[in-house]
Amino acid sequence: MILVLMRHGIAEELGEMTRSPGEPLPNDRDRALTELGKRRVRRAAIGLKKIGFRSSLVVHSGLVRARQTAELAAAVIAPRGSALVESAALVPEADPDTFCRLLASWREHAALLAVGHLPHLDSLVARLCGAPSRMVTELGKAAAIAFDVPTSGRPAGTLLWYLPPKLLRQLGRP
Repeated sequence: MILVLMRHGIAEELGEMTRSPGEPLPNDRDRALTELGKRRVRRAAIGLKKIGFRSSLVVHSGLVRARQTAELAAAVIAPRGSALVESAALVPEADPDTFCRLLASWREHAALLAVGHLPHLDSLVARLCGAPSRMVTELGKAAAIAFDVPTSGRPAGTLLWYLPPKLLRQLGRP
């Protein structure tokens, strides 16, 4: 299976979030993409499409900014009828091995886009590279990294490519 990990796009800061009187205080889970974040995610998704990446399954953490990133990317790289799935295995504090074990349940998909957060994605990248106690990369917002991974649930993979956000957006230019 080809697994592409993508970090969410630029999101609003907690202190800049607005709320109506009587509404609860905003929290990190509710941070939405900014307009700039949405534009950059769309451009990054077009870059993924231009290099030939397609996925019938897009998985996200459930946090607003990751869900929005997944929806925008799926609109570009996923065929009609593709599944958009929320998974707690992609939240920032999740154990990378938990996500790896879930891959077995998605083995019928040739490719999968997973949208998440730091530090989880960095830990997952390190785990897939066989260096679980090291920092291998720090994914920028809307960056993508691809692995060929087994669907056995074993936390291992072969690194195929890494596209930092700026390069991915450049690929997405008309």
